[in-house]
Amino acid sequence: MAVMPTAAEITAEWQALAEQSGVVYLATEGEDGPLASYAPFVRDQDGALLILISALAGHHRNLRRHPRAGVLITENAAQAANVFALRRLQLDVRAEPLARDEVPRDAAVAALRTRFGKFVDTLDGLGDFTVFRLWPVSGSYVRGFAQTWRLSGEGLAVATPVGARQASED
Repeated sequence: MAVMPTAAEITAEWQALAEQSGVVYLATEGEDGPLASYAPFVRDQDGALLILISALAGHHRNLRRHPRAGVLITENAAQAANVFALRRLQLDVRAEPLARDEVPRDAAVAALRTRFGKFVDTLDGLGDFTVFRLWPVSGSYVRGFAQTWRLSGEGLAVATPVGARQASED
């Protein structure tokens, strides 16, 4: 029988997946219904995801109107052992736009530049791009078939196996 990983091991796994990916898939709610999109991201020291998106994009308008969203981060399907069992991190987030004159925004742009290069400065210079900080509220991490953990608590460090019987039920 396999040994159940600890919450700390699961946290380290999903954080490594997020670092490796660099792209978040967004599910936002708009006036005309849901919208799926993506954005490059970095994580800040508080665990929030930082994205830089144009005001011309539908997901920008949606995040301003409805700051709750869903995000998905997956392993690279081309490198996966089984595309039907991709490792993936699903997060429910609260979006917060950062004003251009805020110090946290400058730090966010610098972090995005470090990860994605000087093209970030080109986008930021266009004037219609906004940095959003996506604060994780809850989520789940899937390691593969029948290996799902619900994530909660501060920093989403509480990892509870889904489908596992509670001790009180024994």
